[in-house]
Amino acid sequence: MTTPATSTPTCDSGTVGGGAGEAFPRQSSYPMIPVSKALESVLQWSHPPALATTTTTTPTTPSSSSLGGSSAPFRCAVADSLGCTLAQDVLSTNTLPPFRASVVDGYAMHSEDGTGSFPVMATIAAGDGSSHVLPRGKVMQINTGAPLPDGADSVQKVEVTRLVSTATDSSSEVVAIDEATRPKQFVRGIGSDVAVGDLVAKKGDVIGPAEVGLFATIGESSLLVYAPVRVGVFSSGDELVEIDDVPGRGQIRDSNRSMLVAALKQYAGRVHCVDFGIMKDSQEELPRRILSALDKVDVLITSGGVSMGQFDFIKPFLEEHGQVHFGRVLMKPGKPCTFATIEVKGKTKLVFALPGNPVSAMVTFQLFVVPSLRKMSGDPHPHWPVVCAKLKHSLRLDPERPEYHRATLRWVMHGEGGEGGGEFVAESTGRQASSRLLSMRSANCLLLLPQASGQLEAGSVVSAYVI
Repeated sequence: MTTPATSTPTCDSGTVGGGAGEAFPRQSSYPMIPVSKALESVLQWSHPPALATTTTTTPTTPSSSSLGGSSAPFRCAVADSLGCTLAQDVLSTNTLPPFRASVVDGYAMHSEDGTGSFPVMATIAAGDGSSHVLPRGKVMQINTGAPLPDGADSVQKVEVTRLVSTATDSSSEVVAIDEATRPKQFVRGIGSDVAVGDLVAKKGDVIGPAEVGLFATIGESSLLVYAPVRVGVFSSGDELVEIDDVPGRGQIRDSNRSMLVAALKQYAGRVHCVDFGIMKDSQEELPRRILSALDKVDVLITSGGVSMGQFDFIKPFLEEHGQVHFGRVLMKPGKPCTFATIEVKGKTKLVFALPGNPVSAMVTFQLFVVPSLRKMSGDPHPHWPVVCAKLKHSLRLDPERPEYHRATLRWVMHGEGGEGGGEFVAESTGRQASSRLLSMRSANCLLLLPQASGQLEAGSVVSAYVI
């Protein structure tokens, strides 16, 4: 498709991405834009799913035509819902507990009876469906979770009682209760945990193990969720071989694709990942494979082929077939990161062309792709949390670009037992070369280091993206 001249910078020096012997540009015509502006552009094109309007005609499985950022919700069994995003609020239609229940093992009693020795009428176990009535002056032994007998208004825990006499054929067991109870002591009232009409979970919530248990508790066997976003992953480059192959001269194993597919699998339920393999640096193969992939997915991620080399064909392809929203970002690592949209059969598809260096690919994936997928899957809060962190060591700054420095973030408490409060302390993962994947191995944050000369001293406070 033809793109508006104002929206996509084009190279004006030689043939873009020409083959061997052809002229190619020495300078990029794409302006370097700040990360904040780049992310704003990404989120502008990352459309959340269609809103749920009814539950009576909702499909029970996602159809191929409904997947993606504009997908219709579908009903999912609670057992299969882990990681999915809720498409509507969930209100309880039941009370929890549905009866007055004991919080402890002990004796159900009348609080007005005070202290003294009491005959034990019966034992009530959890799950006991019998109807028990407790008269004044007597108690019933009761287990945790068991229903209180009618008449009882409190429970005394077994630890503060004494056995006076054991039961015989002609008499009941007798216990001494030396501490009086208060009304409702150790009693969970009807609906005290969840009442009818309570909001159990809200639209946009990501379903975790606790939510699964809660839905099972209130009897919700199926839920309205958004269909996962279909995401495809390519690696590009003639130098790449599969991980099981032995690299020849000038070749390396493809780590980016394995890394990005693994990262996407962390969002199972919200994302369906398709591995499209390795794409060669071929002007004939690249358009065919990318267009074929875009017909099957909503978002396509590529790595490699976006720098200034004469065999970097990704950007020229995106310029010809879609709209490039940015082609360079003011950041280190990840400067060549590119974001574009392409219309395929009337649907807008998102393309993230990430740099080929592994760390650059992973950092740009975290900063741009993850927030996009979160928004497309219905998450109302797509951004990474940001905290202030104190540097454990001094760090050198880059005068040309702000740096997203890989680090390990820990909470350090002050004073004995933490009485003096605490703070986040960040420790660098070491040498930060964009090709050195070891710098990502233990990283749980990205430190935003300002564009400046010199260094930040140990103890300086910086912003940290918690990833």
